[in-house]
Amino acid sequence: MSVRIAAFGASLFAVVLTAFVSSSPLVAAPHQEAAPQKAAAPHKAATSYQEARPWEYLRALQNVQNRLAEGDARAARTARALHRFLIRRMAAFPPRIWREKRNAEALFTWLLAGGRPDVAERLLAKKVPVALPKGALAGAVAYARGENARAWKLFSGISVHAFMTRNARAQFELAVAVLRASSDPPLALAHLDHVRLLKPGTLQEEVALRRGVWLAGMEGDVERAVRLAGIYLRRFNRSFYVDDFLKRLSVVLVRLDYGLRPSPLERIEPLLSRLSKRRRALLLAAMSRRALLDGKFALAAHAAKKARALYPNVARFAARTRLYRAAAEIARPDPEPILNTLNALDEKNLGERDRSLRLAALLVGRAIIDEPLSETLAAIRVKKKKGHKAKESTGKASASQKEQDDPRLARAEALAAQVERLLKQYADIP
Repeated sequence: MSVRIAAFGASLFAVVLTAFVSSSPLVAAPHQEAAPQKAAAPHKAATSYQEARPWEYLRALQNVQNRLAEGDARAARTARALHRFLIRRMAAFPPRIWREKRNAEALFTWLLAGGRPDVAERLLAKKVPVALPKGALAGAVAYARGENARAWKLFSGISVHAFMTRNARAQFELAVAVLRASSDPPLALAHLDHVRLLKPGTLQEEVALRRGVWLAGMEGDVERAVRLAGIYLRRFNRSFYVDDFLKRLSVVLVRLDYGLRPSPLERIEPLLSRLSKRRRALLLAAMSRRALLDGKFALAAHAAKKARALYPNVARFAARTRLYRAAAEIARPDPEPILNTLNALDEKNLGERDRSLRLAALLVGRAIIDEPLSETLAAIRVKKKKGHKAKESTGKASASQKEQDDPRLARAEALAAQVERLLKQYADIP
């Protein structure tokens, strides 16, 4: 009796959840696959335990996930609960159900999207027939286990057209893009483009755009990165994952700023109005910080100025942006006004890494006042040349040579080492 009650409860949960998520406009969009259904009697409710199949459970989960792409933060809790339910439910299906291609591809898709590989491992161990291309299930298990080399070895011989559903094709191409991102970025970007064509308006497209912007940025493809970022900001600016996207976008925009006009930031700036004021400010502040660490001081000052204009009266944010702008301008011939700004900042309004950055900027400014930076750098270059020649002739510098060195060199080297150490503590590449 308890087993029958549990079965009925599980089936009722799935029916209610599916009814709930089907109200999403994404479900009825023309790009979505229409599930083949038999005509149901008008007065009969689908409460039989056997009626819910793997592909139906997966569709319910993806409908919830698509709401995350729309910006419904409440759907995150529902998605987690349904994912936990699927872990138990997938293991309970009889082996014969995996002979149906749609069900097998649902299992395959779920594994590539973060599902637990235990179920598939048991099927492989028992040599249960599964309606998938040869090596696909084992490859999905390897991918879920983080064994990327083995996953690619198994996937490399499989054509995307071997899968029946667009759902499985899109998830397969997403996985291949991850596996080939480091070794063949152009191929990975092509796969991400295919995903966007297969599943527009879904979380799969949102993921493809996020990864595409990052990959294009790392490849130095300005045009592609800006174009994909523009698409994301138009279509998914309310996404549950938009903060992760903006964090990575800040790195990409700084990396691709080669001093040309219009800059990548200027090109997408009109689209930033689609973001909330808070997110615009955080993006600009993150760009300013990253530009400082990359030595792009004009961009750092520009981004800090624009960020501060959004929240001039919020103490902590104003302190951050004032720090970034001052640090970007500290290397000018007369740094005393900048030093005054840095000294006036209340450290209580700065995080630990920002306090380190402030100290590094103060050290640089004081060094410039005590001694022109050009002279310090020239002296360091002379010392390196002397040291290199001495090493070639004698293998090591003598103590008398060290004593004759300009004492400014030791101070300059100590300063450089201290600043480098502080900036390394501050750097946190996503």
